[in-house]
Amino acid sequence: MKNILLFLALSSTVLFTSCEGDPGPPGQDGVSFLGQVFETTVNFQYDSGANNFSSSFISFPFTVYESDVVLVYRYEGQADIGGGQT
Repeated sequence: MKNILLFLALSSTVLFTSCEGDPGPPGQDGVSFLGQVFETTVNFQYDSGANNFSSSFISFPFTVYESDVVLVYRYEGQADIGGGQT
């Protein structure tokens, strides 16, 4: 049984490493985009009938593409943990 498993392992290694084909088309050079961060102060209004928080429109100071994702975080302030601020 050990010999059969060893044979299968070696033959599959040789089979998969010896496969060659035509190289694919060259890709476009990518541009390294880093995450953009900005901070703004917003006053939310609460609509109790619709149970909805809303605010005025916030414009981004940079271009947001269709494939981008916008993450929103609510800042509550700094916490003092172990004598240092975080």
